[in-house]
Amino acid sequence: MTPPNTEGLLQNSVLPAAGLVLGLMLVEVVLGLVLKRNLYRLPDALSSLGSSLGQLVVQAMLGFTTLAMYTVLYDHLAVLTWPTGPLGWVLAFFVMELVFYWRHRAGHELSVLWTVHEVHHQSSEYNYAVAQRVGYLQWLHTACFIWPLAILGLDPLIFSVLFSGIHLYQFLIHTRLIGRLGPLEWVIMTPAHHRVHHARNPRYLDTNYGFTLLIFDQVFGTFQRQVEEPEYGTLTPLHSFSPLDNNIRPWRTLITRMLHAPSPWVALQLPFRHPSWDPVQRRRVLPAKDETVPPRQLPSERVDLMRGIGAVVAVLVATVGTLVLVESIASWPLGVRLLVGFVLLGLSAVATHVVTAPHRVAEPLEPMEAGDGVHS
Repeated sequence: MTPPNTEGLLQNSVLPAAGLVLGLMLVEVVLGLVLKRNLYRLPDALSSLGSSLGQLVVQAMLGFTTLAMYTVLYDHLAVLTWPTGPLGWVLAFFVMELVFYWRHRAGHELSVLWTVHEVHHQSSEYNYAVAQRVGYLQWLHTACFIWPLAILGLDPLIFSVLFSGIHLYQFLIHTRLIGRLGPLEWVIMTPAHHRVHHARNPRYLDTNYGFTLLIFDQVFGTFQRQVEEPEYGTLTPLHSFSPLDNNIRPWRTLITRMLHAPSPWVALQLPFRHPSWDPVQRRRVLPAKDETVPPRQLPSERVDLMRGIGAVVAVLVATVGTLVLVESIASWPLGVRLLVGFVLLGLSAVATHVVTAPHRVAEPLEPMEAGDGVHS
């Protein structure tokens, strides 16, 4: 199985992006130390990076990326001619922002998509490592919304440039180091607004879906300003730092809810209902908007030296292995890619298990009756 012209695209995008991500994470860590602000926990950061590597591995195992397949669809199925020049770029930006808004909103409001997107919201931290924390199948969720743009004739060059720029901006706003930005708070999705989106405070749930602009949140009634300190994470806390376990857990939750539904018809509805929808009461079950949430009791930050070294080495090996797999995407047989991919996924899971075995992720809370793990 040889994918059409994807090797160069992967190599040229993954390596610079990996360098930029790790560089900015290092800057954030150093600034946090200088300002005496504890922005990172090693187990949580390794878990986030493990999930990020996992998404790359899964795409490499399959032999294509969403951007490469976008080009294939454009070349063979485009039915319209997109405007050229400045008008085409401006139009494309607003269309893509609208598509990303609804892709993001659907990821919170449809249980079947929340199983993929929940991984991004699981952390009780908010930093550049969390920005990279994505589900193994997040690319498929994104593809369902962006591939139709190829059929509508949006040029792959315009698309790829704007896609990269929008996602770079999204990465940059995943930080607690940047405060309010004055008048810009009325126009763009600032770090303060996106911190609200990542919060589990009841008044903040289901808000601020925009990627770069606020206009669509304002138009569709999902905009929320910060009025209290955000408490990050999902309503039901995690009990593992393993990226493999954290990617499987949302699916296990959804399947369990379907199996225990009062009827087959209700079970079939669950994937397309809100994650908080109770199949017995036939309505959403969420905390009252004015309800306060206590800060989550996080475990000790002390990590055994040898465990820490072992985990970092395992993640480095998984990272190098992932880059090798990506570079060899078009030349390795499918069976070899699958075997190496599963080994790399296992390595990222082992790395976080080694460093976190003595620790809990957070103090356990009573689970919700509906929407286990739900953020929105």
